[in-house]
Amino acid sequence: MNINFPPVDEKFIKSKIENGYYSNATELVRDAVRRLREKDASLTSDNSAIHDAWFREEVVKGIAQADEPDAIWLGHEEVKAKISSKKAELLSSLNVEAA
Repeated sequence: MNINFPPVDEKFIKSKIENGYYSNATELVRDAVRRLREKDASLTSDNSAIHDAWFREEVVKGIAQADEPDAIWLGHEEVKAKISSKKAELLSSLNVEAA
C-alpha cells in the first residue's frame, strides 16, 4: 500500500522522525492507526454504556408508571386496533395533501 500525504503532513512526519519520536514513517502511521482504533473502540464502548444507562432508566420509569393505581392497561388487540386506526388517519391525510 502506498500513501501520499500533502506537503504539510510530510513535513510533520519528517519532523517527528528527525526529533526521534519514530524511527521511520511506517512506524508513525502504524501508531496513528493503532490510536485511531483505540479511540473508535472507546467511543463505541462509551456509547454502549450511555445507551444502557438510558434504557435502564426508561425501564424503571415504565415499571413505576405501570405500578400507579390509576394506570390504564390495554390489551394487545386494542393496541393493534388503535395503531391501525391511527395509520389509516395518517395515510388518508397524506393522500388528501398530495392531491
